[in-house]
Amino acid sequence: SIHVTLQAPRTRVVSPRFSAELDDFSSVLHFVCEVLARDPANAIVVTGFGLDWRLDIGTDFCVLLEQLPWAIQALRRSSDFQLDFYEQGVERRLAFRMTEDDGYLIKCSPMVPSVQWEACDEVCSRQALLAMLVLVQSQFVSVLQSSFPVLYRHPWAQEWLTADGSDGQ
Repeated sequence: SIHVTLQAPRTRVVSPRFSAELDDFSSVLHFVCEVLARDPANAIVVTGFGLDWRLDIGTDFCVLLEQLPWAIQALRRSSDFQLDFYEQGVERRLAFRMTEDDGYLIKCSPMVPSVQWEACDEVCSRQALLAMLVLVQSQFVSVLQSSFPVLYRHPWAQEWLTADGSDGQ
């Protein structure tokens, strides 16, 4: 499972200007996640595969958010996909393969060949996975909308919000 705890910033945050030539929505995500990481109450925990990973909001959560719309879209289409947690110290890949019973076989494997642990598998229903990832996205969108309204309305954010095939809500 992926569980996220997000608290809106307690103080007003002034958003930087982003360059159309040098930045994209990843820049926005990095900025927002860095602000959220300042509050120790904010957390992302991934459990499963015999592990509890307490991940970093400033980097690991940002990496997940970058991939989230496409993962949700793949789930809605019952397609295979993967989530890479490539930041140093985590370096794991979750590969999701559709099964015949509308579920997913999830393989967790190291991204670094020198890491000495075996890949392991778990199974989860497509609906449970979809609900979990949509909840993570909606929690982030709620904070983005309430605490970073200018960034929420930015065309890059709107593109990210609709990349999963939904209407952004």
